[in-house]
Amino acid sequence: MKTFNAHPPIVLAFSAHDPSGAAGIQADIESINRNGARCVSVLTALTAQNTGTFETLLPQQPVNFIEQATMLLADINIDAFKIGLVGSAELVNIIADIVARYPEPERGATPEWRDRQGRVINTLYRADTEPVHFDWDRLPGVYHGSGCTLAAAIAAQLAQHNDVVKAVTVAQQYCWQALAHGYPIGKHQHHPDRDFQE
Repeated sequence: MKTFNAHPPIVLAFSAHDPSGAAGIQADIESINRNGARCVSVLTALTAQNTGTFETLLPQQPVNFIEQATMLLADINIDAFKIGLVGSAELVNIIADIVARYPEPERGATPEWRDRQGRVINTLYRADTEPVHFDWDRLPGVYHGSGCTLAAAIAAQLAQHNDVVKAVTVAQQYCWQALAHGYPIGKHQHHPDRDFQE
């Protein structure tokens, strides 16, 4: 039997649960795995939502969140963090403290998305350097989970020690294809196909 010493890098996702599977932790797991990393997770909240309506947010209790995160971090070396919907201000502070204390946290990159005449312009802002602009065709339709898909893919690329610009570039290509291959599983927004076949 063949054995391997190396394993994929690990991304810790702090995200909420979306029952439709289009966004939240399920989007993170699918996107991170497809982008060459492995996802471990701590849920931040439960939600009541479908592909068209968001009704209820039930945040994770801070004491439970801290216990789960502490146990994971004591056991598993984390290569990158992915932060999704947090659920409460108290959890925001707890997550900020965890990330600040962890070795080599990702810092200094902020994406911004804009729609200009049928095009989507993504801009990456970083400290002490010029912004980088990415120009994409706007896809038809409305998508549920596009932000989760992109952010998780970026985290997976960063976990593989890619520089920020390369990580964002590769993640955008993946996200665009997942949306382009997306389809409606319910009556409203399209579900990204994060396991699309090229």
